[in-house]
Amino acid sequence: MNMQWPSKELEHKYNEYVRKRQRQARTGRTARKDSTKTKVYRAEWNFQAQCGDGIVFADLKEAQMYCDRIVNSKTYQDLNGRKAYVVGKKNMGNRSVFSGMAYSGGKIQLCPGTGFNQYTLLHELAHQCGHWHHDIAFRKCLLRLVSRFMGRDKAKALKEEFKKVGLKMSQRTSIKSPEQWLKDYFKMQALRELHSAGGV
Repeated sequence: MNMQWPSKELEHKYNEYVRKRQRQARTGRTARKDSTKTKVYRAEWNFQAQCGDGIVFADLKEAQMYCDRIVNSKTYQDLNGRKAYVVGKKNMGNRSVFSGMAYSGGKIQLCPGTGFNQYTLLHELAHQCGHWHHDIAFRKCLLRLVSRFMGRDKAKALKEEFKKVGLKMSQRTSIKSPEQWLKDYFKMQALRELHSAGGV
């Protein structure tokens, strides 16, 4: 980089900004922690209250048959999904806090009563496509599965619920030049100083 930085600290901050943007573009994640999980769940509960759970499975065998259908589909393979198998979880009453859970190695655990349904299975299969979080890449993957197996109208409704709780469906991947980044940095710094002085 040929430009003259005002300080080593600012050069370091710019390099951190570049690394963060590159990581976001590579992983589809906006944060290292799974910070959007609660919002995703809230959106999903609203979606399910409005649109239902889709197909309800009578038993584990029926859930596995439907899982196999999805795993063998072109859509799932295009999403780089791994082979998956379904196991049941003993219903622990109030201690059972989840409907389903995905594990590495293709294992999907569904809770009888709350998790033996199409939507929960699609959610866990989206994790099996390599998204071990609930960030943008996961949500995009889930929407593709919902669109293919539950219908475009359901995918549209789910996307709307994501937006209602403030979840983004796209991210900026462009990287500012050092000059543009410095200009924006000083602009924000001036606004912060104005605000702390009581001017805003």
